[in-house]
Amino acid sequence: MKVVTREDMIEFIQQQPDDRQVRFGENLAGDTCGCIMVQYARYAGIKFSSCGYCGWWRGGACKAELEYGTMFSVFWPGLSNCTYRDIKQHLKEKGWM
Repeated sequence: MKVVTREDMIEFIQQQPDDRQVRFGENLAGDTCGCIMVQYARYAGIKFSSCGYCGWWRGGACKAELEYGTMFSVFWPGLSNCTYRDIKQHLKEKGWM
């Protein structure tokens, strides 16, 4: 099983265009929502059929998970619909970028 670190997620975020949309309000919608978990998994080639706050699953098995103590909500800037610009600003305010 792959472990995705906070640094992996931050690197992915840094590579995204500032105006790319993220839809945190669509979370827990299988593999079709616009949340950061789905976008990261597609980028990283994680084969999954559903995801949640800290992992990606397929066929009842966890295929990848965020490192211990990290949940997708730490990247959430408080807006259901936002852009990577908003997320980058949020991470700068946290001192992570």
